[in-house]
Amino acid sequence: MLRRLIGDSAKALSHEIKTQLVPIVAKRVYQEAAMPAVPVEPYPEPPMPVPPQPDIPPVEEPEPDRLPDEAPTPNPDENDGPPKVLSSFTPLRSRISC
Repeated sequence: MLRRLIGDSAKALSHEIKTQLVPIVAKRVYQEAAMPAVPVEPYPEPPMPVPPQPDIPPVEEPEPDRLPDEAPTPNPDENDGPPKVLSSFTPLRSRISC
């Protein structure tokens, strides 16, 4: 008789586990699997397309004043005065009286 009670209660317990506990555990495992452990940030929105820019003409270099093989002419204003030369430097004597 005791064996039958234990067997019946084991069957009843097994049935309760199958009907109540297994769906709860399975649901919990499914929820944990569905939610990643590390939070994932949403993907950024794709950037808006850049509107087409107006055509800008290329920069052109100005024509040179002289050809590369010509010697430059000196500025006449620079050479009008006499050349500046440093005069000899004479130190001042100190005025220390003893």
